[in-house]
Amino acid sequence: MHELVRVQLIHVGDVLGDRIVIDGEDVRVTASSAQTIGMAVHELATNALKYGALSNDRGEVRIGWSAAREKGGKEMLQMLWAEEGGPAVEAPATTGFGSVVTKDMLQYSLGAEVEVDFRRTGLVWQMRCPLDRTGARGGDGPAMAGQG
Repeated sequence: MHELVRVQLIHVGDVLGDRIVIDGEDVRVTASSAQTIGMAVHELATNALKYGALSNDRGEVRIGWSAAREKGGKEMLQMLWAEEGGPAVEAPATTGFGSVVTKDMLQYSLGAEVEVDFRRTGLVWQMRCPLDRTGARGGDGPAMAGQG
């Protein structure tokens, strides 16, 4: 996941590490789920550059993920994208391609639950999906999309 996220953020330039903080467990995912998650991360980053926290000189983005066993034993992958310090946020009047990439594709492909909160202080996007739908494993697992 670390490599997947970093690759999808190449187009944001030199703010990675300075204004974008990445923190996640050593999780590996299959190529097909990496493609879906990667497209969502790329779209979130593009929108942050155009309209959000990365569109000014002081905004920041936090990206994190973890694998956790819930009550009942189901293992879930949880991912968070949180912006702050950018321009005031408002929910868009209409939904378009960005919503398809950051929500609908994840729901369809991975059985994910996606929440998008257009907080005035910054966009917060959260995704939860079953690990068995992503092929995700801990750092020693066989499925992978880049090194963690």
